[in-house]
Amino acid sequence: RQLRALHRRFRVQIVAEADDGRSARDVLDTLGSQTAPHIVLLDLVLPDGSGLAFAEEFRRRPAAPQIILIGPGNDALNDAGTLDVVATLRRPVRADQLEAALRIAAVRCHAPFLPIVPQSGRDAVAIQDILYLRAELKYVLIRTRDAEYLTEQPLTSLLNDHPDHFIQAHRAALVAKHAIAGARRVAAGEHDPAADAYWELLLHGTAERIPVSRRRWREIRPIVAGLSLDLQ
Repeated sequence: RQLRALHRRFRVQIVAEADDGRSARDVLDTLGSQTAPHIVLLDLVLPDGSGLAFAEEFRRRPAAPQIILIGPGNDALNDAGTLDVVATLRRPVRADQLEAALRIAAVRCHAPFLPIVPQSGRDAVAIQDILYLRAELKYVLIRTRDAEYLTEQPLTSLLNDHPDHFIQAHRAALVAKHAIAGARRVAAGEHDPAADAYWELLLHGTAERIPVSRRRWREIRPIVAGLSLDLQ
């Protein structure tokens, strides 16, 4: 009922409803990628199984929907902490909570903006302005040419939502592909006597350098080479 009351404000269409996980799966299969829903509200307690299992399955789909989970209490919601979902809401869900979750989901679906912790009157940053993102405790730091911001969206979801824009440098950092200016080889012991040699990325718009893990360098090197950038 709350969703129906909000749908006019958000200009969204409710394309289908399902009573259990299997029915929801059948709906997604029937609609196909062209008409599949962009956002799914999924209860954690379903007649035919755990909502967590269905959420994991739905997020692996090629046209994966943004998922808002609804649960009966803190224990169930805590179990969903590692899932790539927009939000986890506790029943009974308040209208303002649902509205906030839908706004975030809409941004992740369509708009080239990333919602941030409100700062200086801003509540979003253009994706194209971001140079890199770095996980810091409960937040992710956003670095642009001019400022730093914080977002509550995890790195995993940011990479899944924008795979053409960001690439992972190490487990706690994403770099915007367009911001890469080159790469430099750091000699063993250069900064830390106990550290092995590694690569770091040079970025347009900032003097900061982003270290690259050995595993991620195999993915990043072809991008650097393909753009005819510097390897120092």
